[in-house]
Amino acid sequence: MQKRKRTTPKPETSRLAAAPLPNTDPKATQPEPDLLRAKIYEFSPEHQEAARTKLLAMAFNSITKMSIAHLQRVAQFVDICENNTGCTTPAEEFINDLVMRHYIYSLTPDDVAEDLESFRKNFNDAVETTQYFTAQYPELISPAATSAAGSVD
Repeated sequence: MQKRKRTTPKPETSRLAAAPLPNTDPKATQPEPDLLRAKIYEFSPEHQEAARTKLLAMAFNSITKMSIAHLQRVAQFVDICENNTGCTTPAEEFINDLVMRHYIYSLTPDDVAEDLESFRKNFNDAVETTQYFTAQYPELISPAATSAAGSVD
């Protein structure tokens, strides 16, 4: 149940674009990254915290103006993100990956087809794993055991 690697190459920037001028002013600031498309996990801890604050402000500003239907979709996506554990939650991983690819790589039909194949494989693997676990540990799966224990520590 390994996650597949992206095979669609990232679009290259134009080779005709002029090379950036070196920054000769040490006080010059870098342009703000697009926080919806940036690879935030590559930011320093300080920049991650600043990005978090800006993203929260962006989200809150948008959420306060949303219709109830859009607000429900946001809550649904938050639920998907919070419950995504990778290939063991194939639907959540599939949806999360589609959104991420849309913003990071510009989603294409080929990307969706690749992700759909991974979803099918991970879904079938999850079914097989669940069947094996249920057969191997039936006492943990019985309704009495799950309602009495709540969870296995």
